[in-house]
Amino acid sequence: MGRQFVLIAVLFGATGCGDGGIWSNAPNPDVENTESDTQIANVDVGMLKSIMDVKEVVLIDVRTEIEFQGGHVPGARHIPLGQLGSQLRLIKKYRDLDVYLICATGARSLRAAQLLAESGFTNPINVAGGTNGWRNAGYPMD
Repeated sequence: MGRQFVLIAVLFGATGCGDGGIWSNAPNPDVENTESDTQIANVDVGMLKSIMDVKEVVLIDVRTEIEFQGGHVPGARHIPLGQLGSQLRLIKKYRDLDVYLICATGARSLRAAQLLAESGFTNPINVAGGTNGWRNAGYPMD
């Protein structure tokens, strides 16, 4: 039980509990709004699946190599979050397209979406629920 409590506390701390922290989409009323404050669109895995059923999408998986090799959404391109900044040249051709970002749960991909927005991408989209949600929904994995 102690381990679960710590995990819950870490999750709440990492998400900011909607208080405008770095993982929150809500604006922080204590911080002056600047150009770097970006609202990131979110879709859940069901919506992503529906979109993928009708068109090809740009989907970037920002998990680690080991996580990616353990299973990923079909068609996902792999660029670990820690390498995304240095690999922007590889994906700059998608700058004006919808770019979906996915990780295990949606936290790292939200940070990746913020990085892309700050780098001039017009519509980075976070996949809330991530690969875990995709897998739990019973959708196919590669």
